[in-house]
Amino acid sequence: MNMNIITKTITAVALVAGMAAGAQAGSNGFSNRVEARDTTSYTIRACGAGKWVGIEGDGDTDLDFHVTVAGTNRTIFSDDGETDATVFFLPANANGSCRAYNLLIINLGDVYNRFQFEEVWA
Repeated sequence: MNMNIITKTITAVALVAGMAAGAQAGSNGFSNRVEARDTTSYTIRACGAGKWVGIEGDGDTDLDFHVTVAGTNRTIFSDDGETDATVFFLPANANGSCRAYNLLIINLGDVYNRFQFEEVWA
């Protein structure tokens, strides 16, 4: 899967949601790598109308993705498929205040995987 496709898809979804809510969409992204047979983790905050997150690896290994609500063991998203790409939505609190999530990326392969992370919010 091409990261441009993921970015365009989540941008389009966020733009439609933002237009429906009368808001303007924005985005943020970065590139990083996870070493062979290793993990990396991030804390992500979702505010307002929430945000879409898209992650795509370089195709060399299988990446798994797990998202929990910060401070709990409550899993809200998990992708254990056989690819290194995923897209998911993170809702904010019901009143629009920010909610924190923990993202764990697991590299199941024997070489590092360079991934692109993109978040789009409305």
